[in-house]
Amino acid sequence: MFLHLRAQGERVESLAYWMTRRIREALGVARRLERGEPAGAIRGELRMPPKAAAAFIADVGRTDTRALAHALTTLADLELDLHGGSALDEDTLALRAIRSITA
Repeated sequence: MFLHLRAQGERVESLAYWMTRRIREALGVARRLERGEPAGAIRGELRMPPKAAAAFIADVGRTDTRALAHALTTLADLELDLHGGSALDEDTLALRAIRSITA
């Protein structure tokens, strides 16, 4: 999906922003679920259609919270690297981050 969006002209920084935003939201939901909050209460607070929110919560519920925290850390590192923290090109940095998150 990343390569497809890049081929359409999307910027790496923009894609990283949206990935970070979604992972941060998923991590927040995961932590709320771990505390025992009901999915229905969480669903009502998400800014998305009810069916999409229910699917998102179900997906998050099947995901390890530590994996989400790792993904968020990886994306923070990508952000730093994109702003001069690495000599590698932005696509290489993004693909390495995606590989780390999905491994």
